[in-house]
Amino acid sequence: MKFLLTLILIFVLVPPLLRLALRLFISKQVSKAQRQVFEQQREAQRRTGRVNVDQVPPRKDSFRGGEYVDYEEVKD
Repeated sequence: MKFLLTLILIFVLVPPLLRLALRLFISKQVSKAQRQVFEQQREAQRRTGRVNVDQVPPRKDSFRGGEYVDYEEVKD
């Protein structure tokens, strides 16, 4: 009898408690993700218009044009 009472209590109480815990966990994760996206958007808006150049590539002024390639026209 004691075993049956314990089994019934487990089947009656555990699923609602699991649902509640899962709902709380998911809502925390969603709010955390929303906060991160908001922070990223705010940071991107702050940086709008600024240009940061880490390294300027060296200029190659020695280029004098391309190589001339003679071609023949092919008729079908």
